[in-house]
Amino acid sequence: MLLLGQFNYGKSGILDRTHLRFFTRGSARALVSPTGMRVTQWKARMPPVMSKSGVANLLTLHLLRDFFTMGFLIATQKETPAA
Repeated sequence: MLLLGQFNYGKSGILDRTHLRFFTRGSARALVSPTGMRVTQWKARMPPVMSKSGVANLLTLHLLRDFFTMGFLIATQKETPAA
């Protein structure tokens, strides 16, 4: 279910347990949340506009932007307890 952003890791193949991990916005938030941190900023690394992915992103009016994103830079901050 890669197209839906569900990355099921197994013993072998491109999604084996030893490879880099892939994240969606939701799975990245789920990774950060239990650590006591919160996401404060997202920066998407988009493909060049004149690349195939860049043109496809334009043609879909950016509705599938996360699908074409090459990576995210995520800033987090430690949650402060309520006083």
